[in-house]
Amino acid sequence: GLRFILGGEDLTQQTPSGTQNLLSEYFGANLPLLLVRTVFHGQHAVDDLLSATDQRIKEHLSLLVPSSMWQACALEASNRRRHLNLKHRDALAQIELRQRDVALLTDQWHAAEARAQALREEVERRRAAAAELQSVALQYASGDPEEAQESVDLMDEGGRAITVSGLSSSVPPGSGPSRSPLVSVKLQ
Repeated sequence: GLRFILGGEDLTQQTPSGTQNLLSEYFGANLPLLLVRTVFHGQHAVDDLLSATDQRIKEHLSLLVPSSMWQACALEASNRRRHLNLKHRDALAQIELRQRDVALLTDQWHAAEARAQALREEVERRRAAAAELQSVALQYASGDPEEAQESVDLMDEGGRAITVSGLSSSVPPGSGPSRSPLVSVKLQ
């Protein structure tokens, strides 16, 4: 934290802003500007630092902060970067995996939709076939052999042709329900 000791007396306040205000009272309103005005660098000293090698800059900085602290900070930063890189790679792998899952599930959904549509169409075909059979049966039951069809061609769910024959003229008109016609079913 910020501490202010003047003449051996600790003048540090309870809050950093309080200590900063006290510093401003003692040294003026703008402490950074005051420090710039009180420290003089000759032109050669400034050039010396700007043109220094990395090794020379590190030597100068080690006078302010020990080099072991710089090395510890560099090691910590490297460890954090490595850890974050691993987390980043794991996140990218998870994203890729989830994208593949989405693609697979989308394909499965489309296939299920196609199967459902095929089943709806099959139900419609069967309803139409049942309605046709019902119509033929009603014509036969009405005793009108000229209107009754001799045979009906249908398709089963496997796409095979079915012929139902013997629906008319095998029973005389008006003979009633006690006598049933001979019906044959042929799968093709």
